[in-house]
Amino acid sequence: MKNITRTLAFLFCFIILLNAQPAGYNEEFRANFVTTYDQIIGGVSGLMNDGFVVCWESYLQDGSGYGVYGRVFENDAMPRSGELLFNTTTANNQYKPKVIGLMDGGFAACWVSEGQDGDGSGIYGRVFDNLGGAISSEFRVNTTTTNDQIEPTIHALLDSGFVICWSSYGQDGDGYGIYGQIYENDGTPRGA
Repeated sequence: MKNITRTLAFLFCFIILLNAQPAGYNEEFRANFVTTYDQIIGGVSGLMNDGFVVCWESYLQDGSGYGVYGRVFENDAMPRSGELLFNTTTANNQYKPKVIGLMDGGFAACWVSEGQDGDGSGIYGRVFDNLGGAISSEFRVNTTTTNDQIEPTIHALLDSGFVICWSSYGQDGDGYGIYGQIYENDGTPRGA
């Protein structure tokens, strides 16, 4: 009888624990709302004060080629924001988005934009709060605009701020070289 009681008590506790999980917990979820044409994943990052942000490129949603979008979620995958258009310049393609959660709870995003810097592709960025509200305007990351700047990556710094690095063609005199820029949490270049 004791074993049956223990087993029932264990099962009861297990059921309570299962029921304590939020609805949708540990289930597959769709990040993008718009499903017309292609949406291609760019990245995902946890946010400092709970939740996470997902980014992707979406074809023809911004009216011209690919655009860069994101969405903020709670820890249980419930949406905290609607779809966010990261790029404000929509001519040509914006693609290869990356995001990173910042120490202040918001997040920063970067991407490649074709033709926006006047010669080939350039790297652009923008900073958002933890709800997806824009903190900064769209800004150009690369100062050298000759040829292509591509393949951005972004990382948060422990002392606040973030760094964006990319590949730049011909800037170092021979093929691609690696360059970077450090920013404060509001999107201003560090030391500016």
